[in-house]
Amino acid sequence: MDFTRTVAVAMAAATLLLSAHPAQADAPVVLNPITPWNADWNPTTCTLARGFGSEQDPFAIRFEKAAPGDGFQLVLISKWLEPVTVNDRLEVRFGPYPARDFKGKMVLARTSSDVAVIFLTTSSITGEEADDEDNDKDKGQAPKVTPDMEKAADSIVIATRRGSVQLATNSLAAPFAALRACTVDLVKQWGLDPAEQATLRRHPVPKTSPAHWIAAMDYPTQQLRKGQQAIIMFRLMVDAGGKPSDCAVLRAYSQSQAFGRTTCDNLMKRAKFEPAFNANGQAVPSFYVNTVRFIIP
Repeated sequence: MDFTRTVAVAMAAATLLLSAHPAQADAPVVLNPITPWNADWNPTTCTLARGFGSEQDPFAIRFEKAAPGDGFQLVLISKWLEPVTVNDRLEVRFGPYPARDFKGKMVLARTSSDVAVIFLTTSSITGEEADDEDNDKDKGQAPKVTPDMEKAADSIVIATRRGSVQLATNSLAAPFAALRACTVDLVKQWGLDPAEQATLRRHPVPKTSPAHWIAAMDYPTQQLRKGQQAIIMFRLMVDAGGKPSDCAVLRAYSQSQAFGRTTCDNLMKRAKFEPAFNANGQAVPSFYVNTVRFIIP
């Protein structure tokens, strides 16, 4: 999955220096499911949600996918997350795979009932990431994670400086299979052939670093003054010549539509690609899905 682009604005610099807070090594508190998996298949994204713990103090998670591939956005919702800040270390581990440290790569929010929400974007359940913004290369969107690997992931451990919890998800094979089927339907809705897209020799490759497509100066002025932040998940349709032909905001976590307009306006002007090639080596239309995080350090 492509990296997640972050637009960070500060008075003196756009880089936030972070301090480490190692997660505790104590055995995690195990939380069992209190709801089944709840699916939301809509025209832009595929979402699966589930609650753990207790009805009085639930820990909810949500998987969101907007295109085929191993990557997804993980949303964590719980009062247990209240002490977590963007300066903290937060690790997530799926079953037997290595933990991924999201320090500096999380977005914090709150629900309407004032419960902590954390948004995390990851390339796969394996903990492996390829998100160097200055060296973004086409990694392909064909699944590298097999159904057997998903079957082995039977829990999610979230670790912070205050301790850790283990969500007893049971095997993720069936939930992730459902998400894959949903993303195939999304590709059909875009007017593309899912079978052709699944066997592309090459997906659209950025000609220039995506890190330069949206800059700190593009942060919407009024929203910056109000201290508003946002996560914008977008899709670019890329024609057979490598030119973006359309931009769609798939999901927007923000208080203003200005973030979505800013994202698509700048991407349509600045994004440039080498076109996708099908299995026969012919240039064909395809798509590029990614996420922009507008953050004020």
